[in-house]
Amino acid sequence: MSLAIKKINVVQLILSIENESIIDEIRSRIIPLISQRISEPNPVELYRTTIEPKLDLEKIKGEQGFKGIDKGKMNQLIEEADIQESIEELLKMI
Repeated sequence: MSLAIKKINVVQLILSIENESIIDEIRSRIIPLISQRISEPNPVELYRTTIEPKLDLEKIKGEQGFKGIDKGKMNQLIEEADIQESIEELLKMI
């Protein structure tokens, strides 16, 4: 059932009510519910961002605080790992 049909069904149901106290009770429950939903942030809006027309890698690196790879530290890690197997053998192990 689509959202539009659900809305029409709810409106038709409310229109069929002849008792004013029931309408008052519905109103007293619906307005706070709707107000609460409006004040809650939309989860999609939390992650919305603009898409730049052109990729600027330097801008992204600056925004993320990327300083680059410490080549000395990387070489030290490579030596400490002391991997003897070839890349093909390592891939077979996965």
